[in-house]
Amino acid sequence: MQKTRFFYDQSEEVNMEVKRSGTTIPQALGTIYQQMRFAGNRIRTIESYDYIFNQFVQFNKLEYVEDITTDSIYEYLGSLEVAQQTKLIRLKSIKAVLSKFHNSGWMKQKFWSTINIKIDKQIKKVLK
Repeated sequence: MQKTRFFYDQSEEVNMEVKRSGTTIPQALGTIYQQMRFAGNRIRTIESYDYIFNQFVQFNKLEYVEDITTDSIYEYLGSLEVAQQTKLIRLKSIKAVLSKFHNSGWMKQKFWSTINIKIDKQIKKVLK
């Protein structure tokens, strides 16, 4: 489904429809999942990335790779009502997919590399 934007041109007083070009997220995901299969990644890993990334895309109503922003990542993570450790796992999965988008040339900057989640580490007692 092509996303369209409408602009009002006052000189001609008509609405012009401008179709967007670019890689859609489903196209990009299909390509990188195929690359992951060829590289020997486990099916379970690919399914996990797919589940998490599609949840992120649906939450933000994203269609194109270029629509993904730092804000969209923070909004998704902020909406989750889960433990910090779970948020960290989701963030790592999103970052992994975005890095593959970057490596394929669909994203110019690695803006997601500055996003971090801190978690409290539990200290295990030493047994004697």
